[in-house]
Amino acid sequence: MIIKIAIPTSDRINISDDLLSCEFFKIIEVECGKITGEIFLQNKQFKAANMNEEANLESVNNTLSGCDFIISSLESDELKNYFTGKGKEIAVTTEKILSNVAFSFISELIRKESNTCCCP
Repeated sequence: MIIKIAIPTSDRINISDDLLSCEFFKIIEVECGKITGEIFLQNKQFKAANMNEEANLESVNNTLSGCDFIISSLESDELKNYFTGKGKEIAVTTEKILSNVAFSFISELIRKESNTCCCP
């Protein structure tokens, strides 16, 4: 099973504090406990003028279609409820460096799933 994780960033190094106005999302694909792919997606609504918050949420959701998890440094019930309703889980972190949070989150995910992994 492939799991896709999205992490907001504006400089491709640090986690962005604002999920809705970051410039990029780093998408990490994980299969059987190993990173199998990494790409950066442009946030489609970045610098978009005159968009309300609902339109911003929908735009980010469309950008992240196919992702299972979103890692954010911002804890918000509104964001969590919105994305959970769209089939995505939100994981909140205090980590600021993209590579550190990706490693930590994937390690935790592997630990939780290790008893149920169906990989060869």
